[in-house]
Amino acid sequence: MDGRRRAAAAIAIQLRERLEDAVVLTHSASATVREALLLTPPERVICTVSSPQDEGRPFSEELREAGLQVELVEDDQAPQQLEWASLLLVGADTVFRCGTVSNKAGTHALAEAAADQGVPTVIACEVIKLAPMDASEADLEHGLFDLTPPELIEHVVTEEGAYLAEEIRALVDRTPFLQEGYALLSKPT
Repeated sequence: MDGRRRAAAAIAIQLRERLEDAVVLTHSASATVREALLLTPPERVICTVSSPQDEGRPFSEELREAGLQVELVEDDQAPQQLEWASLLLVGADTVFRCGTVSNKAGTHALAEAAADQGVPTVIACEVIKLAPMDASEADLEHGLFDLTPPELIEHVVTEEGAYLAEEIRALVDRTPFLQEGYALLSKPT
C-alpha cells in the first residue's frame, strides 16, 4: 500500500503544472486522479456521475469535502462540459502495451469529444497497471469498460514519468516484473 501511495504522489507531482488554474473533467473514481487533484487543486473539477455504479457521486462529494470546487454532471452531459475544460484527466484499469487504455465505459466517447474540442486527454496510472500485451489480446468485460485508442491520448503519466501513448511499449518492455507477473497470472491452476 505504501508503494501505491508513493506512486500516486509521484504522479500527482508530475501533474502539478497541468492542474494549476485548470478546469478538469474526470470520469469514474480513480484514486490516482484523486491524489493529483488534492495535491494541486485545480480551479474547478467537473465529475461525471459514472453510471451505472455512480461512483462519481461519492467521488465528487469527497473532493468537495476536501475544499475543491466540484460540479457533478450526468454522463450524457459531460461532452458539452468539455467546452469549459482545459484537461480530461482519467485513471486507467489497464494501459496495454500498444498504448490503448481500458477504463470505465464512457471514457472513449469523452476522449473523442475532448479531441474534437482541442482538450488534451491525460491518463494517470501506476506502472503496475501497464499490461505486456496488446488490447486485441485482452478479454474485457463488455459494458463495464471500454477501450480508448492511443491517438486520443496525449500522455500517460506514471510514477516513472509522462509518456506519449506510443512510448508505452518501450516502458513495458523495460519493466521485467510486468512480463513476469502476467506470466504467473496466466499459468493454469
